[in-house]
This record gives sequence, structure tokens and C-alpha cells, in this order.
Amino acid sequence: MSTPTITVSESTPLDQDDDQIEAAAKLELLSEIAASHNLHPLKSLAELEASRGQVSYIVEGVLSSMQPAIIAGPEKSLKTTLAIGLGLSIASGRRFLGQFSILTSGKVAVFSAESGADKLMDTVSAWAEGLVLNTSEPEFSDRFKMATWVPHSSCDRRLFYFEEQLSVYKPLVCIIDPMYLAIDDEQASISKNGQQMMKLSQIALRHGSTPVFCDHIRKASNNAEKFTLLELRDLSGAGKGAFFRQWMLVSRRTKFAAEAERLHELWLSIGGSQGHAWTGAVDVREQFEGSRLSHIYATVQPEENLRQQHARSIADRSADTRRRRSDEQEQRLAVDSQLLVARLRGNGREIMTKTQIGEMMSWSGAMATRVIEHLVARSILQLLPDSVRRGNGQRYDGYQLVEPGPEN
Repeated sequence: MSTPTITVSESTPLDQDDDQIEAAAKLELLSEIAASHNLHPLKSLAELEASRGQVSYIVEGVLSSMQPAIIAGPEKSLKTTLAIGLGLSIASGRRFLGQFSILTSGKVAVFSAESGADKLMDTVSAWAEGLVLNTSEPEFSDRFKMATWVPHSSCDRRLFYFEEQLSVYKPLVCIIDPMYLAIDDEQASISKNGQQMMKLSQIALRHGSTPVFCDHIRKASNNAEKFTLLELRDLSGAGKGAFFRQWMLVSRRTKFAAEAERLHELWLSIGGSQGHAWTGAVDVREQFEGSRLSHIYATVQPEENLRQQHARSIADRSADTRRRRSDEQEQRLAVDSQLLVARLRGNGREIMTKTQIGEMMSWSGAMATRVIEHLVARSILQLLPDSVRRGNGQRYDGYQLVEPGPEN
């Protein structure tokens, strides 16, 4: 490890001895390093307690201030769309997804290199229609800006240009989409991934901007394949679940279908180390005019509501199943009853025991009992107690067709 070179500042008094000059230069160097790398000296518990403040939220229960965040999901899960919707809500003060209040409104910078300028503008315009937001108003036009490139952690020139943009614009939130174009994604190296994500995040944090990254999840995610809620272990690449202090995990509840008017049924899982958490469903409806996206509307339902609806749905399905089975049994009983009446008429109204009837119709004992009781209750068969003597000398109850009678 190399030691930083200590140089004497022009502001150092010349009447000091060499030790004093070196100490002053060292202190100046340490202050410069601390400022540029977000470092601070060791603090006592009392000092830490005194400096501890309340959690500051930008979006209530969704996004806290000055903590790196990630929006992650599989392909076609509307990551970029939701990120732009989040940015527009923060810039305008409109509720995010119509549900989550904006507690701190401010400038938003979106760096997005995947969709292209036309698609991004269509998405912004469609959200604006759904939010009833006039993006051309002077008071809004400077609060939301976009670029069709992203910084890269290993390119010093891009990082310098990125930092200059943040320094000049001073956004409250900085969105970088997608992450795989901003870092060299090391699938197995927590250290390398962590260093790259930290480098990008620290640049944003130095300028008072909360960084939000959009990222793909693992292709082998069972949760995504089964259309269920995602977990942090679904994030792609080593160390991301540990690095990010807050997250929005989005996945589909149903398969993607390309239609003129698309309803995207999504799962959304929100959480953070500050303690905020929310899970539920998001329905995003996209409307098109020709091939151009024209409107985006979003509604949300908490998971608790979904569970209640699911329980009601199961109960309704169970009731429907019971009714259907009952109807089927009634229909089968009517048919079997008609068959038995026809056979008994053909036998000249012979008196027969329940066992004889079952054998004649090839029925089980339970089925014979059901049909006989059904016909007796409707006075189509009459019960004749002890009317049949069998070869063993025992007498058994017999049944005889009542004539005339309905065939039921």
C-alpha cells in the first residue's frame, strides 16, 4: 500500500518549524481525503448518538434520502417505466403509483442508456398524461432532466463528466439505468462489485443526490419463472443484496402479452434497512395511439388485500365446485332412476330386494340405496317390509314399482 505524498500548502505559515509544517500539511491532506471519499475520524458512542438523526424520506415508505437504492426485476417487468414514474412523481410532488406520498420534492436526473431517446420521451409523456402533469410548465421543466448515457465505474473520463453534471444540476435523486452498462458485473466477486457500486454511489452522495440503480435479476430466478414475489437473493451478481440499503423488486404476476392496450400485472416488494417494507400488486395499464405509447395508469393493492381476495376467490371456487358436483349428482340420480323404472316395468313390476336391484343394474350397494330412496321418497317405488323370502329362509324388505306413476 502506498502512502499519499504530503506537500506543503501555500497557506502554511513560513515561520513554523519543519515538524509543524509537516503536521499542518498532513492535516490538510487528511481533510482533503476525508472530503473526497466520504470518510470521518473514529467517533465515540456519545458522538455517534449526538449525530444520529431521524430517517428522512423522499417517498414515504419507499425511498429514504442518501441511501443507495435498486429497482430490479426480470425482462418485461417495466423497470425503466417504474423508474421514470418514480422520478416524475418526485419532481412533481404527485403520489408515486397513486399510493405513496412524496415527502421531499426536488430535481431528478435520469441517466438511461437502454431504451433510446424516443422511447424515453414516449414513456415520460405517457406518465404525464396519467399523472395529469404538464411537463412544459416553466416551474417543472428544470426539475426533471434526462441523458441517454450512463457513467461507468472503470472509465475516469465518464465519471468526471457524470460528476460535473451532478455538480451543476444538483439533483435530489439520480437514476442510473441499467446497472450492467455502468459496472463490470463480477458474478462471483463481492469485493469488485462492491467497489464499483460504491464508486458510483459516492459521486452521487457527494453532491447530495440519492442514487437509484435499475438492474436485471438472475435469469435462473425460480420466483420470476413462477410469477411470484422476488427476494433479494434473486439479484444478479455478487454482493448487491448486501450493498443496497433499499430496494424495489418488481416481477410479473402473469405472462407478458403484446396487445393494443396492455395491462401489466406486477408484483412489487419494497424494503430497506431503515425499516420500511411493503409488498403488493401493481397494475400498470399502457394505452397506445398507433405504435406510440400515449397513456400510463397505475394502481396498487397491498398484499393483505390480495390475500383476502385470494381467500374469497378460493371460497367462491369451492362453493361453485360443491354446487356443480351437487348438480351433477342430481342429474345422474335422475338418469339412474329412469333406467331402474324402465327395467322394473320390463320385469312386470316384480317385487325385488335392494340386493337384487343392485345386481340387476350392476350398481354398488350405496348407489342402489341412493336410487331406491330417491324413488320411494317420490312414491314411484313402494317399500314392502319382509315381502321377499330368499333361499336361506330369511325374509327381506322388497320394493315394487307403483302403477300408474311418473317416470321421474
